[in-house]
Amino acid sequence: MDNEDVGRTRCGKEALHAPVRKERVLNAPPRRRGRGRDQREEPDGSSSQSQIDIEMPSSQSASGSQPPSVGVVQEGYDGGPSNTSLLPSFGQHIAAKIWNGGGRENTPRVLNNAKRIIDLKSALPPDVASMGWFWNVIKASGLYPLLETNYGQVDHDLLIAFSERWHSETSSFHLPVGEMTITLDDVSCLLHIPVGGNLLFHESLSIHQGTEYLVNYLGLEFEESAAETKRLRSAHITYDTLLSIYTSYLTEAKSYVNQPEEEDSMEWYRTWCIRAFLLYLVGCTFFSDKAGSSCCVVYLKYFDDLTTVNQWSWGAAALAFLYNYLGDFTKPSCTSLSGYTCLMQAWIYEHFPDICPRDLDISYTEDHPRATRYMLRQGHAIQQCYRKALDRLEVDDINFYTYDSH
Repeated sequence: MDNEDVGRTRCGKEALHAPVRKERVLNAPPRRRGRGRDQREEPDGSSSQSQIDIEMPSSQSASGSQPPSVGVVQEGYDGGPSNTSLLPSFGQHIAAKIWNGGGRENTPRVLNNAKRIIDLKSALPPDVASMGWFWNVIKASGLYPLLETNYGQVDHDLLIAFSERWHSETSSFHLPVGEMTITLDDVSCLLHIPVGGNLLFHESLSIHQGTEYLVNYLGLEFEESAAETKRLRSAHITYDTLLSIYTSYLTEAKSYVNQPEEEDSMEWYRTWCIRAFLLYLVGCTFFSDKAGSSCCVVYLKYFDDLTTVNQWSWGAAALAFLYNYLGDFTKPSCTSLSGYTCLMQAWIYEHFPDICPRDLDISYTEDHPRATRYMLRQGHAIQQCYRKALDRLEVDDINFYTYDSH
């Protein structure tokens, strides 16, 4: 092979020219190069110095100096992120499926077990001196405000529309104006529950462990407890059973009044009664899961010492639980949104005052949880209305300083 046909060397090897285009230089001397390109002679015998070949590496010649291929990376999605490094799972997100004209595999639903707390009011004992053993503990627990912050119904389509914009990678809703999320400050102002203190930490319980929890913390007979967990096939107890336990223990505790000889029995019934009530309270609100009609008994461990209930960060637990279920709900196969959906509804009311119809309670005062300020009205019948409202959202439509007067 003649030297004329050999270009620059790459990686110690001589590479052939692979010209793909030519640059014409007019009225200028040719560029000087350290290892000048060959100058092919024209048919008339003169050198064509007015033409310079611009060498572009071919796929074969460049492979020796390039890193190995790591596979094709999705660069972006129509209607979604242009850079997927932050949201790598967007392809499996419900938003991607909706953009492509699809939807969920089944009709979605929003669970709201908090309405059970509203119905519970008729079963509450009077707040009188003789019931101080009950109410003093409930108020000291820091969970008492949960009796006020519940809605009989939530706007399913509104919550679903917002959840379609949730991304677990950032734990936030992605809106046209940027990202927003429910914070501990929101939880504190909307619910007035503890957001500081010890974090709740536990592992999932087996059916047998769930049975033991019911025996040890609620005083149930082993056979009765085993029958409940076996029937549910999990460490759960139905809301109806838990409510029945609470009311029966309340009756028993009242019956021992003015009976000093039965003081020990009375104290046990009082303790079991309060534990059952608190589990019912947090199970219907913070920890409402997809089971729908039952709650996990693992939270009984945090009511072991009734004098330290307020030392747990219930607000952080409620928020983490809701975050988790929002993340699940972004999957097209998931059809149930759980967690404390009343908290999410109140947060939307606070920060997006014009996105849905709502009424204000004229009797509300700032010493109450902010969630009690609102009275729900019938929302839009079509979910697409909320989607369009979120698409048109502007900065002026959002209240960022909603708690300044609270």
